Amino acid sequence: MQVEKVVEILKSGGVVALPTETVYGLISFYGIEGSWKKICKLKGRDFHKPLALFIRHGDEMRKWAKFSLSAWILARNFWPGPLTLVLEIKEGIHFPWETAGFRIPDHPVPLKLLEKISPLWSTSANPSGKKSATTAREVSDYFPQGVDIIISQGEELVKGIPSTVVEVGKNGVRILREGLLKVEEVKKVLKIYKILFVCEENRERSVWAQNIFSKMLPSLKILSAGISPTARYKVNEKDMEWADLIITMEERQKSILINRFPSFYRKVFSFREIAGLGDIEDPGVSGNWEGVRKKLEKSLKILKEELEIASCNRL
Repeated sequence: MQVEKVVEILKSGGVVALPTETVYGLISFYGIEGSWKKICKLKGRDFHKPLALFIRHGDEMRKWAKFSLSAWILARNFWPGPLTLVLEIKEGIHFPWETAGFRIPDHPVPLKLLEKISPLWSTSANPSGKKSATTAREVSDYFPQGVDIIISQGEELVKGIPSTVVEVGKNGVRILREGLLKVEEVKKVLKIYKILFVCEENRERSVWAQNIFSKMLPSLKILSAGISPTARYKVNEKDMEWADLIITMEERQKSILINRFPSFYRKVFSFREIAGLGDIEDPGVSGNWEGVRKKLEKSLKILKEELEIASCNRL
């Protein structure tokens, strides 16, 4: 595959057919106004039916979609891979629909392209109502005109089963389609019973979080720890393995934990990510004891709402 040639076609508004680990897909460049319509016309697809976006990394999802802890847990566990996450688009974002699917495919061809150009509108390569194409020949038979280039390299990696589509919104988590990723795997990672809160010294913030959240959700098992060598209780590998979800007070602490225990990175989040209120700073440094505690309480309320969404699933 000549990557630069394909990128040039996409940047000029063209449509490309390419293999993924699931089925063949049709893609166009998000940066070209109305390029999604070209795909819909080609497929005979209803313009009101949202397309998905192939993205380079999970952080790109934040640009358009409302944050959801459930979605991030799923993305951390199954991307790159056969999972499409359907999420609500943020207010004020110029976007064709109120929701959209997001995916990072686990196939060398789209991954190489996404390094150069992202995001990409995507959908299965077939006329609406027909079976998804799984070979370059099938794509050619379906679309003798309208596709600017059909990539055959890597078609032997196509498994012929579509991605699993999971919708995550304020009403919970719902499977829209079971595909290559099994529902049981999705259920497993969303079961959160044990939470570990982490700060620097395990003397104020993480202890406060443990005490407050234990009262908010008494059915959960909750512990706290610190990352400093002088911490009252220092986090260790057994703690990381024990927890279903690990939450740090600061983004910096999240990076330290992931560097220290890289195999557990899927479980580690910061309050900055979850609540969007910034770091829960050290009150001993800032001197703002009351302000820090209030911010922590607000962040814990948001965490509680996110966990209720994760548990309110229709899987």
